Amino acid sequence: MTQGVLCERLDAHENTLIKIPDYLTDAEASTLPCAAVTAWSALTDFSLEKLKPGSSILLQGTGGVSLFCLQFAKALQLKVIITSSSDAKLERAKELGADAGINYRTNKKWGREAHKLSNGGVDLVVDVGGAGTLSHALDAVRVGGRIMMVGNLAGRSGEIKRLDRIFYKAVRIYGVVVGHRRGFQEMLQVMNRAKIRPIVDKVFGFKDAKKAFDYMAEGKGRFGKIVVNVGASKTIHSRL
Repeated sequence: MTQGVLCERLDAHENTLIKIPDYLTDAEASTLPCAAVTAWSALTDFSLEKLKPGSSILLQGTGGVSLFCLQFAKALQLKVIITSSSDAKLERAKELGADAGINYRTNKKWGREAHKLSNGGVDLVVDVGGAGTLSHALDAVRVGGRIMMVGNLAGRSGEIKRLDRIFYKAVRIYGVVVGHRRGFQEMLQVMNRAKIRPIVDKVFGFKDAKKAFDYMAEGKGRFGKIVVNVGASKTIHSRL
């Protein structure tokens, strides 16, 4: 297994590579293999019933996976409710097509609010928080709905209120670990048709790689992906 790609040269087997649409920049393309494929898998896993146009989903926060989910969901004609602690980020998400936004700082019962906004519960929740958000996800999801677990940003362990709702509501919970080549190729086809461009927050020069990691850890104000440009020495802000 290749241990990371923060390098100037990389030897890779041709089976591990995939052709990227010509309209994408290198910086945009670099964001796809992890966050984008994870988002695509959460929405379109081949082993599960496909979401139909008009189906509703709940996204948590405005990190890389959630923003890719938002962009893909709109291409698939899904209704999107998204959460954030920032009203400004919620407005930016709406500009990308989100149908509704909930500030989880000011609305502590945001799962119930999502349930109400979706008229009986969302069809699918993409949960990036883990133990800290699963109770809210169970509030939001409809009877017979799905929760796709893709992270544990809000905690790996902790109290989950009313766990019995999983079987009372017949909720199906699945774990998502990135995806596979076939899914990646299907995702790129949809991206190419809709000309979806990844949201890049900031591009760092190669010499500023440590600053990029520090910026990611800080987390404040970030909206979209962080890129380290191997061929650039200067750090620049992307177009937003």
